[in-house]
Amino acid sequence: MNLFWLAKAAKECVKLMNDAHAGGGKMAMEATQSMYAALHVAGVQLGDDAYGITHSRHRLVRWLACHRSHMRLTLEFHIAELFAEYECRQPGKRHKTVVDGHVERLRHLIETADLPNSLPDSDESPDEAAVMAWDAALTAELAAKHDDPANPANYTKTGRLKKRKRKPTPPLVLGTVDLPGKVRTVPLCMENEFLVRDANGALRGIASYLNYYRRDKLGGNSKVTTMRKYYGQSEWPEPFASMAA
Repeated sequence: MNLFWLAKAAKECVKLMNDAHAGGGKMAMEATQSMYAALHVAGVQLGDDAYGITHSRHRLVRWLACHRSHMRLTLEFHIAELFAEYECRQPGKRHKTVVDGHVERLRHLIETADLPNSLPDSDESPDEAAVMAWDAALTAELAAKHDDPANPANYTKTGRLKKRKRKPTPPLVLGTVDLPGKVRTVPLCMENEFLVRDANGALRGIASYLNYYRRDKLGGNSKVTTMRKYYGQSEWPEPFASMAA
């Protein structure tokens, strides 16, 4: 589960995604699921019409839940615009997620719902220090709930204590320069070998994702043929066509 921040503008970003990601609808659907999970983590009571809550400790979900500005940007880039691009690459088709009204439902929740567990609303997106401090508190809270014998979620239907091994929560890695929209961070969900830094050592968001996408997705070992195609063709758009493997 990932979001590929490949450009500063939403339309350009989705155009740089291959047919597997932009033409199959799966990426936008996963972003929708992540958004519902983030709203849940942020303290929103979701109805039965929401997607099931999964991956609440994923780096992406935690970053989304941190602030309303993160949700707004992701809705624009990786849900609304990506579903529009799906319809462009699949003429005559509309994804079931759109037909069922999830995009507009999420838009309404993001704009109107109270987010008691998120950082307070502000005119400016939170910086790296604020996001990391919020995330550390959330991670500690989730760990405490996991170990709390009074937590009903820790018991089976018959009342037995569940034996669950808790995997370590992966730390957030944040790009702080070269970013889309007006946010001040983006989560970099990739191995360290793909990270790109500027001359001052700051992690570049878009450059890191372009590097990751070129080397791991377009140049990777996937057997999915659409992973290396754009609009059914094998010609890659710039900057990928000129980038070294």
